[in-house]
Amino acid sequence: MFLATTGFTQYCVRSAMDEQPEKPMQRPNNPHYQRAEKAKEFINEFLDLLSKLPSHYCSRGTSKLYLEPQLRAMIDLHRFYATACTEKGYPILGLRTFSEMLNSTTISLFRPKKDRCDIRKGFETGNDK
Repeated sequence: MFLATTGFTQYCVRSAMDEQPEKPMQRPNNPHYQRAEKAKEFINEFLDLLSKLPSHYCSRGTSKLYLEPQLRAMIDLHRFYATACTEKGYPILGLRTFSEMLNSTTISLFRPKKDRCDIRKGFETGNDK
């Protein structure tokens, strides 16, 4: 009944149900792979060196850190990263890989609007006293 409903073959279901020990993932000895791993490690080092601001006015349980407002867009941050890579001699990884690595950390590029005090909000809207 199950096989007729899903369209799977009997072999497909049995082979999926067989318990096979997972093989540990082996890293290839390819030099290109090793360069990419070093470049990813450099992204983490680069992000650690950037100056960050804590989130003061968001919920108390948040552990996000925000980059200083000089870097407003992801492309600006990636250009800054590319400059650092050329200075240090590391290969430059693409914007997509860089943004995925940034999103996997507790660092955020944009500061939320609710993360501003009342004085700054008033100044920005023109309601300062």
